[in-house]
Amino acid sequence: MFAISIFKGRDKKNNKAIIEALSLHGGMTIWEITRSVKRGELKREPGAREVQRLYPTIFRCIKGSSKGGGVRTRGLESLGYVEALGTRVSKGREVPVYSLTLR
Repeated sequence: MFAISIFKGRDKKNNKAIIEALSLHGGMTIWEITRSVKRGELKREPGAREVQRLYPTIFRCIKGSSKGGGVRTRGLESLGYVEALGTRVSKGREVPVYSLTLR
């Protein structure tokens, strides 16, 4: 049996939670994804501070991160599992709405 590479390593739990949240709720912004993941962990509605603490981790899992020396780790978006479908206006700014791909 083969294990998909996004479900290995230190981001295994977060990637699984992101995929699960997007499959259940459809297109969401990164903030909404983070709130949904945190809600699953706490079994209650999370406060803004709790969501703010997890937001950079979820952002890194979706977009990837740049490390020193120009090396960039790939996120779910660059691997083709998540795509930005459109934008939504939030607090006067346009933020991307992410959804799962067929992959």
